[in-house]
Amino acid sequence: MIELIFVIVIIGILAAVAIPKLSATRDDAKISSIVANTRTIAEDAKNYYTSQGETNWLAAKVTDVTDVPLFTDAACTTQATSSTVFAGTPLFICDDSADVLDITSTTASPVTITLKQGSSSSTIATALTSDKVFQALTDGTTGKVTTLGGQKVVR
Repeated sequence: MIELIFVIVIIGILAAVAIPKLSATRDDAKISSIVANTRTIAEDAKNYYTSQGETNWLAAKVTDVTDVPLFTDAACTTQATSSTVFAGTPLFICDDSADVLDITSTTASPVTITLKQGSSSSTIATALTSDKVFQALTDGTTGKVTTLGGQKVVR
């Protein structure tokens, strides 16, 4: 009986050590995914604009520009569909119903895209405030503005 109690105590100690490590690993994976998606959005928008020109950019659907899952509201309840226009529509990357990245683009020349940290105060959003790559991509809550294609691109 005493041996059984020792085994149970040892299993409890191992679980107490392993579960927080597992949770931290999962959070790190989510942060890496959001950073990768942020980089992908910026590159996809630049590439689409450069290849298609300003006229096609203004009518481009979200699914034409990128395959990153985006939402059309900060509450993360409405996912962008194949009919959602990318240019001029506020878009969001979300994590567990929390807005972690805001994406806005202009429809006037010069066309710009702005990436800024979302308004969420979730655990992941808080961790993103100290991620150097994410901060470089977004300039935090200030927002990083990128001009697409420089001069007007016509195809």
